[in-house]
Amino acid sequence: MNAHIVLSLAHILVFIPMLFYIGFSRASLSNVVYNIVLAAGLLMGLYHLMRLIKKMTAGMAGAWVNAIHVFAVAPLLVYIGMNKKDTPRSAYELLLMVAFAGLGYHMYSLVLETQVYDSA
Repeated sequence: MNAHIVLSLAHILVFIPMLFYIGFSRASLSNVVYNIVLAAGLLMGLYHLMRLIKKMTAGMAGAWVNAIHVFAVAPLLVYIGMNKKDTPRSAYELLLMVAFAGLGYHMYSLVLETQVYDSA
C-alpha cells in the first residue's frame, strides 16, 4: 500500500478524531487527557521540527506540511495541555478548525492517491 494512503488513513481514522474529541469535550477533559495532549504536542513538534530541518537542508519539497505542524498544531496542543481546564474557548475553536482542515486535506489526498486512470 502507498505510504501516502497509509498516512492519510492514519490521520482520518486516528489523529483527527482525537482532535475532534479534544475540541468538542473542552473543559470536561480529565487531567490525564490534558497531560497526554501536552506530551503529544511536544513529541509532534519535535518530530516535525526534525523533518522540517531535514527537508529544508536537503532542499526537499513538502516542508510546508512539517512547518504547519511545528508552528500551528503542536503549539496549540501544548497550550491546551499546559492550561488544562483554564484553556480559553478560542483555543478549542482553533483546534476544531485545524481538525476540519486536516480532515478535508487528507480526504482529498486519499481520493487523489486512489484514483484509477484509464490508459486509453
